[in-house]
Amino acid sequence: MLGARSFTEPAPGHSLIHAIDPRAKIVGLACFSLVAITLDSPRALGVLVGLVALCYVIAGMPMSKVRVVLFTALLMTWGTVLSQALFYAQEPRTALLVLLPAKTPILGALTHGIYVYQEGLLHGAVQSMRMDAMFALGLLFAWTTDPRDALYGLIGLGVPYGMAFMVITAMRFLPLLISEVS
Repeated sequence: MLGARSFTEPAPGHSLIHAIDPRAKIVGLACFSLVAITLDSPRALGVLVGLVALCYVIAGMPMSKVRVVLFTALLMTWGTVLSQALFYAQEPRTALLVLLPAKTPILGALTHGIYVYQEGLLHGAVQSMRMDAMFALGLLFAWTTDPRDALYGLIGLGVPYGMAFMVITAMRFLPLLISEVS
């Protein structure tokens, strides 16, 4: 089992991903995030997710951390796709499944029926691929970059020292906080 402390600690390694300058990683992460939120094609977002997976392979990430990313991405995807499928409000929308007919007494009248919409499924898949890709890449950054190097990288990019220190402190304090709560 992956402990709370080791969850955010960098994974030791000497891969190409580990060797990239932290400033380049930060700029790349920001650019990647902008691309992820501007793309709307499931195919293009699938390619983006594939690129992140390739980066994990290149970095030689331990399977324990890969499993955490996969499990969390699966939960995010399931929740996003399901919620969008049920609550998609834009038109046109195609009902694939009726969970609660609108004619059902009380609940049907209150909800106007509960349906699974085809367009909501697609929209949820697009949204979840965006989140999954950015989440996984953010963790890859944290796992392949020493916090001290990340601090120097942020400062090197012109981020004020106080703000950069606050970000790195949060990265280092999170595992301790999680272990105290659990």
